[in-house]
Amino acid sequence: MNLSDEQLAERLFLGGRADLVDEEGVVVSLVRRWSAREWVRVSAPRMMLEPGLTLTGQVETAPGVPWTLTFEVDAVRQVGPAVDEAELRITGSSIYPERRRTPRAQVGGALTITAHYASELISQRQFRGEFDVVSETGCAIASAEPFSIGEQLTVAGRLLLVGRLDADVVIRCTRPGTASRTTIYGCEWERLESDALGTLRRVVQTALAEAPTER
Repeated sequence: MNLSDEQLAERLFLGGRADLVDEEGVVVSLVRRWSAREWVRVSAPRMMLEPGLTLTGQVETAPGVPWTLTFEVDAVRQVGPAVDEAELRITGSSIYPERRRTPRAQVGGALTITAHYASELISQRQFRGEFDVVSETGCAIASAEPFSIGEQLTVAGRLLLVGRLDADVVIRCTRPGTASRTTIYGCEWERLESDALGTLRRVVQTALAEAPTER
C-alpha cells in the first residue's frame, strides 16, 4: 500500500493524538489541532518544542509494515500556562527500514530521470538528477523535482566506478537533500540488466573491503 505523506500523517494522528520522538530520544505527546497538505498544527506541553527541531513518528499501514514520518518544527507560540502550539512541516517518510541494512556504496554521476504518466497528452517527462548510493536492491538519487512514494521512474546515466546504467525504479522513501530544495529518493530496482547488477555487486563489495573497520 503506497500512501502520500499527508495520508501517513492522518494515520499517525488517528484519534487526534500522537507520540513523536525528538533528536535526543525524548518522547513528546502531541494533540493535533488541524492539518493541511504538508502542515500539521499541534498543541504540546510547554517548552518541549522549538523552531528547527526534528521529530519522528512511526505508523503501520499494515501489520509488520512500518513507515517512519519526519517533521520539522516551524513555529512555536505559548497559548496557555502549560501549553504551546506549533506548526509542524512534513520533511520526509521512509518505508521498510530493514532495507537500510543492505550493503551499499557511495557513487556519483549525473542522470536523466524519466517520469511516466497515465495521461496520453503527457506520457512522460524528463528531469535532471544525480546518483547518491547504490546497492543490490536499489539506489538513492538526488533531484530538485517533486516525486511521490510509489512513483515509477526510469533512470539513465553514467555512474562513477560502474559505467552506463539504464534501469526502472520505484520510489520507496524520501528525505531532504543536503543541497537547497533537493530531495533524496530511496528507490527499489524494478528493471535492471543482469550485467549491471553484477557490476553493482562488485562495486559494493569493493567499497566494503576498503571501508575502515571499527575497533
